[in-house]
Amino acid sequence: MNTRLDSSSEFATLVNQLHCSPDDPVLKQAVVSRLPQMKALAQKSPLALYRLAQVYPKSSTQYAEMMSKAADLGCTNAMLAACQFLVKTSRSDDFRKAAYYMLLIDQSADSYIKQNSRSLLDNYPQLSEEMRLLQSSAVVQCASRFFTPSKTTESPEWSETHSYPDLGH
Repeated sequence: MNTRLDSSSEFATLVNQLHCSPDDPVLKQAVVSRLPQMKALAQKSPLALYRLAQVYPKSSTQYAEMMSKAADLGCTNAMLAACQFLVKTSRSDDFRKAAYYMLLIDQSADSYIKQNSRSLLDNYPQLSEEMRLLQSSAVVQCASRFFTPSKTTESPEWSETHSYPDLGH
């Protein structure tokens, strides 16, 4: 397992160097030669998937898809990276997803990512409000689900139009 983490971090170092020197043919070849190994690691490790996504430009669909998948698999680094592009879209679902990731980051034990996420909250104060709304709706939803809801009291319109992710409360 340790060699997998080493090769993943070595790949991340190569990618960072390539971003600094994009015209270096030796770095390009080194990254390309390690892509098959990283793709295999990414099948098993959300952190490797996060590092593999960094090969792509931040504005690309591949980057967004891979970061979102790594975030959904629990990688806090990917959650923060996904938040950074999700808050810039005009879709309210994307903003809500960013708030959800921020709540997960806040609940994690990853102090480094928590600290880095603060600047995102400073730049997008409405994200804090969305987090508060999302968290309060999840608490209300959990409290109302203590007993099985009766068919007469639950409105199908509410459940179809207001779905919030489970925050594990």
